[in-house]
Amino acid sequence: MNPQPRRSQKAAHIVLVMLFAAAIALPGLCSLFGLSPASALQEKRRLASFPAFRLSRGVLLAFPQAFETYFNDHFAFRDQLVWGYNWTKAQCLGVSPCPNVLIGKEGWLYYRDGLRDGSHAVLPLKQEELARWTTALEERRQWLAGRGVRFLVVVAPDKHTIYPEYLPETVKPLPRESRLDQLMAYAPAHSHLSIIDLREPLLRAKSAARVYHKTDSHWNEQGAFAGNGRIEEALAVWFPRIHPLSRSSYAPIAVEAEGGDLAAMLGLPGSYREEYLSLMRRGPQLAHAAAIDAALPARTDLPEYAKPSAFESGRDFFPKAFFYHDSFGNGLKPFLCEHFCRIVTIQQNTFDAALVEREHPDVVLYEFVERSLAFPPPGNDFLSAAAGTGGP
Repeated sequence: MNPQPRRSQKAAHIVLVMLFAAAIALPGLCSLFGLSPASALQEKRRLASFPAFRLSRGVLLAFPQAFETYFNDHFAFRDQLVWGYNWTKAQCLGVSPCPNVLIGKEGWLYYRDGLRDGSHAVLPLKQEELARWTTALEERRQWLAGRGVRFLVVVAPDKHTIYPEYLPETVKPLPRESRLDQLMAYAPAHSHLSIIDLREPLLRAKSAARVYHKTDSHWNEQGAFAGNGRIEEALAVWFPRIHPLSRSSYAPIAVEAEGGDLAAMLGLPGSYREEYLSLMRRGPQLAHAAAIDAALPARTDLPEYAKPSAFESGRDFFPKAFFYHDSFGNGLKPFLCEHFCRIVTIQQNTFDAALVEREHPDVVLYEFVERSLAFPPPGNDFLSAAAGTGGP
């Protein structure tokens, strides 16, 4: 019997064992010597820092666990291994590596909040929850009305409300009244609120162009423009000088780029690319950036586009506005600011009475996305402060 095949097989086994041992040892050795390739992996959290070390009983007892947490965040090739794991699950198996993201059809991603496998329905709001939401908004309206200020509530639809057809097969729509349906039925009967539901204009606009990003949880500029049109109609009832922006005043722009916030949550922004649909003003923008009140809170936790800002159009015969909004409101700002002589925008849901009184607006707009109804309404602490100072 020829011993050559056995020797070759033995050598192959030795090489395989050596390669396996090297693969296991490489991350540890690279971590020891501070060698690790750069990565573009984005995590929505702060990585653990190296733990403090002191010769005290409490620190010594806590050090092993703290060091393990630090090492798990910083060992060599960690980012590459996490990326490979995420890519394999998402691209090869069609399974989301992130519990907050659903992988839909044809490259569409969805924010899972409010969606569960097996149904598209969410638990309806109880009567007391509807009452709390309506009361919270009505209290703001009454406070503003006492100062001669209008109040307009705007609800931006969830992505899956406008595009249910790209949801995964495991998520099926159920014929059940949505939370927004409940609010739109309850609030007019129990308050004097002016609430705009943007579902209809968005559903109408989607037949002409895509109105939401495929890999982001937000609408695109096409969708924001459609929503702005409905807001214009409501504002024109109070302020007849406001006229709709002409769609012909904007040129459609399509730019391919890496994925949005949902792709980033998967850790795969570069693996998901899409065509971003934007609108570019054909002529000069009427409104321009202006100074804001120094008392506006500094939001260092927000990107530049979301920080408090002000815009002025120079047309004093237009009304003044204050715009409270969430991240969906950032898409509205380029269009809304054209309708006011001055508008101050701030990304928060809490109501700052002092700022509103300093600005003396004619109208306050408050925008929030549909899924916000899954949470308690924003508080009105400003009312307690006003009562403490003898204000109405």
